[in-house]
Amino acid sequence: MGFVNISSIQSAEIINSKYGLILKDAGNNSVFLLANNDPESMKMFERVKPFFGNIIQSATVFGVAVVNAEKV
Repeated sequence: MGFVNISSIQSAEIINSKYGLILKDAGNNSVFLLANNDPESMKMFERVKPFFGNIIQSATVFGVAVVNAEKV
């Protein structure tokens, strides 16, 4: 797992779990898997990868992930 840049996402669908975050960019349908930094979470995210047929990028989340949301 490496570095994922999500700063250009304008609209996304988010799945939040105890294992991490899954973001789907609504603009281009790419999927970002952001697993927590523990062996169980990384294993669970490897198991769900096959369910996403489109572009997948993965990264490990260290500490706290903050997702800013603004209602316009």
